[in-house]
Amino acid sequence: MNLEEYGRVKEMSYDKYCDYLRGKYGCPKHDYPNTADARPLEGLFIHHIGENEIANLSNESIRIESDHKYQTPEMLCYCDWLEHLLLHIMIGEETAGTTNLGLEGCFTSLFLLGTLGTRRFFWKTATFSSKSDIFIGAMILYTGFCPF
Repeated sequence: MNLEEYGRVKEMSYDKYCDYLRGKYGCPKHDYPNTADARPLEGLFIHHIGENEIANLSNESIRIESDHKYQTPEMLCYCDWLEHLLLHIMIGEETAGTTNLGLEGCFTSLFLLGTLGTRRFFWKTATFSSKSDIFIGAMILYTGFCPF
């Protein structure tokens, strides 16, 4: 993902963005987890679309306890780390004030992008009214590119 693509997708709904990613990268062909669907050399991993309903669906204990439908190819999409962060920001926006899902995925993405200090900051101050600021900040940290 780059800033131009971000400009095109940032206002999409979560469901629309998941569909967009499935069109961009194709769809996994097997239930999760299946190493045949792994694409790490392309910088891609699998996101569980149902994480707008249940957090952390890739976790083994949660996988076992939740409905199997969340592990089927129809409920999975590929994404890179920046796209993963945007997905979880969108989840956070859509669940704010109710279940507040999405925050954990944001922090995981930021941590894995090498921003542990930012993760600690966002844990105390995160709001989803500043989606662009959070995302562009992560992009700058990840790529070293600052558009301003």
